[in-house]
Amino acid sequence: MTNHTDRKQQFSGGYIMTGFSTNLREIVYGGIDGIITTFAVVSGFSGMSLTTESAVSLSAAVVLLFGFANLFADGVSMGLGSFLSLRSENKLFVLAEKKKREELRKNESFEARKTADILEAHGFSKDDADTVTDIFRKNKGYWLNFMIREKINILPAENSGMVKKSVSIFCAFILFGMVPILPFLFVTVPSQAFYVSVMSVIIALTVLGIVRGAVTKENIVYAIAEVLFIGLVAGSIAFFIGSLFEGAV
Repeated sequence: MTNHTDRKQQFSGGYIMTGFSTNLREIVYGGIDGIITTFAVVSGFSGMSLTTESAVSLSAAVVLLFGFANLFADGVSMGLGSFLSLRSENKLFVLAEKKKREELRKNESFEARKTADILEAHGFSKDDADTVTDIFRKNKGYWLNFMIREKINILPAENSGMVKKSVSIFCAFILFGMVPILPFLFVTVPSQAFYVSVMSVIIALTVLGIVRGAVTKENIVYAIAEVLFIGLVAGSIAFFIGSLFEGAV
C-alpha cells in the first residue's frame, strides 16, 4: 500500500506545492488578508473622526483597541480554519480512497475503460490511452491515486504539514496585519498617523504583490496592481462608511 508521502511525491508536479513554496504561498495570502482586514478598521475609525480634534484624540485609542482585537481574533480564526479545512480534505481523501479501491477490486476492467477515457479526454490517442492504462494496471497504488486525483483533485496533507500551513497563515496575518496599526503607537498626531498608515500599507501591499507574482508566476505589475486595488478599495469603502458617522465618537 502506498503511504501518504509516496502519494505526494508521485503527484507533486502541477498538483501540489511542497516545502518552502507551500509555506510562502500561505504567507503571501495570509499577509494580504491581514493588511486588508486591519486597514479597513483603521480607515473606518479614521473616516469617522478625522474632522475634529476632540474626536481625533479618541480615535487613536479606539483604532488600537479594535485594530488589535480584530487582528488577533481573525488571525486565530484563519489559522484554525485552515487546519480544519485541510483535515476535512484528508477525511474526504480517505473515504474516496476506500471507495475507489473497492471499485478497482470488484470491476477492474470497467475502471480500466474509465481510465482510458480520462486519458483520451486529456489528449491521448485511443491506442496510447490503452497502453498507458495497461501500465497503470501493473502498479495498483499509482493507478488508485491517479483515479482519486481525477475524481476529487486533492491529496492528503501530513499532520506536520497542516500545522505548518496554519501557523504560517496565522503569523503572516499578525505580522502584516500590524502594519496599518503601528503608526498609531508611534505618531503622536492621529491624523498624521493615518496618513503614515496609508503609505505603510501601500508599501507592504506592493511587497506582497511582488512576492505573490513570483509565487504564482504571473505578471509582477499585474499582481501588484491587483493587490493594491483590493486593499485600497476596501480601505476607501471603510473610510467612506466611517465618515457617515462623523462626530459620533
